[in-house]
Order: sequence, then structure tokens, then C-alpha cells
Amino acid sequence: MPSPTPDNSPPPPGASLAAWLRRWLVWLLLGSYVLAALVPAPGTWLTGLRSGEGVSFSLVMVGVLLLTGAMAVNVGKLRELPRHPVALLTALAGVWGPPVVVVALWSILAPACLPGPLAASLGAGMAFAGAMPVANSAVAWTHQSGGSLAWALGLVVLSICLCPWVTPLVLGLMGQTLAGASAAEADLLVSRFSGAVFVVWVLVPTLLGLGLHAALGGRRVEKLAPRLTIASAAALLLLNYANAATALPNVLAEPDWRLLGTTLVAAVTLPVAGAAVAWPLSLLGRVSRRGRVAWAYSLGMKNTGLALGLVGATLGDQPVAILVILAVTLMQHVVAGAVHAIAARSEG
Repeated sequence: MPSPTPDNSPPPPGASLAAWLRRWLVWLLLGSYVLAALVPAPGTWLTGLRSGEGVSFSLVMVGVLLLTGAMAVNVGKLRELPRHPVALLTALAGVWGPPVVVVALWSILAPACLPGPLAASLGAGMAFAGAMPVANSAVAWTHQSGGSLAWALGLVVLSICLCPWVTPLVLGLMGQTLAGASAAEADLLVSRFSGAVFVVWVLVPTLLGLGLHAALGGRRVEKLAPRLTIASAAALLLLNYANAATALPNVLAEPDWRLLGTTLVAAVTLPVAGAAVAWPLSLLGRVSRRGRVAWAYSLGMKNTGLALGLVGATLGDQPVAILVILAVTLMQHVVAGAVHAIAARSEG
């Protein structure tokens, strides 16, 4: 999420609230899960909101997330990236390559840990999360660690623009490693969100946001940055709360500790794999230290808000798959915190 640029002028409206949201976002996400478990009714009502044309609450929230994220992007900062085509292609391969390996690994491990239907749903949730583009929050973490914003912004924008075509291909590839119900769910998501539908709900909000930034100009967008942060955080928290409300009450009514433990372990492997692979890949791409920091966040953080929106709009009641995506959302911020600590130590 965008950060206000410090200068001598008064802070724009909402700057204090935006800063507070950025600082406490992980705890607010955790709070939204607790609220969903205790008071699920408003969340289930929100997920049930649909128009006759198939427009759902989840898809609208996805549009808000992508629009506000794109509006905060200064495309001018991305001009240096085409000068490094090999590094750019390497980074994009790193966005989607490691999750394919992780999902294949869990297609073997999950049946040994869980009964068949639960293992299938866990595999589907891992596939949905892993096939997503880079999370907008990778930019905020990169900024916090003094990494290259050009790389972080570039990978967010390019991965989102490519995902209408790449995500169905990656899901199809992951489906080859999954079995039974999880493979069928991956195929259903591919069939529902390939082509025009994915373009409308992913690419159009992104391009609209980039266009609005260009039309308004950098200074106006800077003044709007706190409001964009607030809108983005509100959409993310509402989306997580609504989807958690459909999953957590069922899961926690009769807690299956083996399922919960396996889900947490599986969820942490996605961001760990991405962040771990980022370092050797960045050396291969010959990027600077600041670029390596940006790659660690960008390859380790997935747009799980988009995953929740698409799964909620397509598959309906899939509590275990949704639980996995919720866990990935939290775990990738925990891993990002570890990356930040390592980056700060290496700099010192």
C-alpha cells in the first residue's frame, strides 16, 4: 500500500489513519479472523450478495484492491526494468515457478497427514494461493527495508497484467500434480476465470488505476495516497472477514488440530520457498542488493485477496481451501518480517 512522501507541507487528509493501518495490518487481519469466528452472520451475508449478472461482493472487493493498488503506481519508475530483460524474465519465472513445486510437494505430503477429502481441499487452496500474482503489500515491505521500489512495483504490475493468461496456465499445471476433487476444483476455477471474465475483473481495474494515476498526476495522487491506503485496507479486511466467516465457524465448531497444524505448516512453505529462491535467482539476474531485497518480498508474497475473491465467487463454500488462503495471508507477512530483519542485519 502506498506511503505518503515526507516533505515540509502538511500531511494529506487521512495520513495518520493510513499510517496506523499499515503498522497494525497483520494484527487487524488476525482480528478479522477472530471476529469472523465469533460473529459470522454479517460476513456470510456479504458473501451472499450477488447481482443477476454474476457480480458478487468478492469480485467488487477484488476490483477495489486492484484499482487502488494501481492508482498508487508511478509508471515512470518502471522505465529502468526493460533494460534488464533477462533479470525481468527470471524474476517473473520466480513468481510462479516455486509455487508449482510447493503444490506438487504437498500433493504428496497432504494425503499422508490428512484424510482424502481434507487433503484434496488443502491442495486446492495451496494451488489457488500459489497461482496468484505478486501482492501489493510487497511494495510496502520493500519500502520499509530500503529495497528497490522499481523492482517491487514492476513485478506487482507485470504479474497482475499477465495473470489473466499465466494464472490459468499455472493452475492447469498444478492440476496435473493434484488428485481427485482438488484437481477438479482447479479445473473449475480455470474454466470460470479464463479469458474475458478474468480480464474484466483483474486487468480492467489495474489498467484503470494506472490510467487514473497518469490523468491526475503524481502530486494529486500523493495527496490521495492515504485515502487509497484506507480504501485498500478496508477492502482487504472486509474480504478476509467475509470469507473467514464462511470457513472458520465450521472448522472451529469441531476443531481438527491435525488439519489446523498441517494448514499452518503448508501455508508457511509458500512464502518461505519464494523468498528463499529469490536470493539465488537475483544473483543469477545480476541485480543490486536493493533489487534482491525487492525480489525476496515480491517472490514470497501472493495476492491472496485476489485468491479469496475468485475462490469465493467461483467455488462457494470451500472452508478448508479458504482456510489455507487465510493462513497464507498471515504467514507471508510473518515471513516478510523475517526477511526485513535479515535485510536490516546484512545492511548493518
